[in-house]
Amino acid sequence: MRRLFTQFLLMSIFLAGFIGCLNDIEEVPLDTSDGAVTAAPTGIKIQVGDGSIHISWNAVSNAATYRLYRRWGAESGISLISDSPNTFYLDEDVINGQAYYYSIAGVNSQKLEGRRSGMIYAVPSIYNLLINGGDAYTGSRTVLLNLTAPLTTTLMRIANDSLMGGDSWELFGINREWNLDEGDGIKRVYAVFQDENGSLSPVSSNSIILDTYASIEDISFTPAPYLYSPGATVHFVLRVEDDET
Repeated sequence: MRRLFTQFLLMSIFLAGFIGCLNDIEEVPLDTSDGAVTAAPTGIKIQVGDGSIHISWNAVSNAATYRLYRRWGAESGISLISDSPNTFYLDEDVINGQAYYYSIAGVNSQKLEGRRSGMIYAVPSIYNLLINGGDAYTGSRTVLLNLTAPLTTTLMRIANDSLMGGDSWELFGINREWNLDEGDGIKRVYAVFQDENGSLSPVSSNSIILDTYASIEDISFTPAPYLYSPGATVHFVLRVEDDET
């Protein structure tokens, strides 16, 4: 009887020690080595010119190369036009006035293609207006316009409405600070150019999203709120409207 009790006691001690060891094992993070599929590229910027479209994007973790896909017009099929380690591409095989749609994907060292970015389009032109270098969002009403026009251009007229009302002609310049209309949302800027012979260009325009205010929806704490001790580590998540960061 005493022998059975001793064996039971030893087994209980072993199990308690084993469970304690399990509690000390750290959680192993997911594999993010070269074998992992890459995320979709972000930070895509496009700058158009006379017969050219320049595309750039942020580097993606684990991506060895990037594949750039293009669709010519809304109805044509999509085709691969570049597979390169560069995070930029100059497309000169384009026609002014025609819309081109682009999508980008990272490729890891095992030649596995990751998620593609959403389609972004551009129309090359001899005249062009870019806002903040092609950024999608801005937190300030004051932005920088990048303007492209032929060397014979002498004047330009810029406005926040397509009727160009209330805005006067000024000397042409490739950069111009500009104030967007008040209120968050999509803001469009328009420009028309005049050359030395008095000929007017078609109206060029571009848009950017003005986002200056985030509405807080929820905040959570880990561990749950209580009277924390000095030096305690507290993690919190702030959630705002439309899943903004």
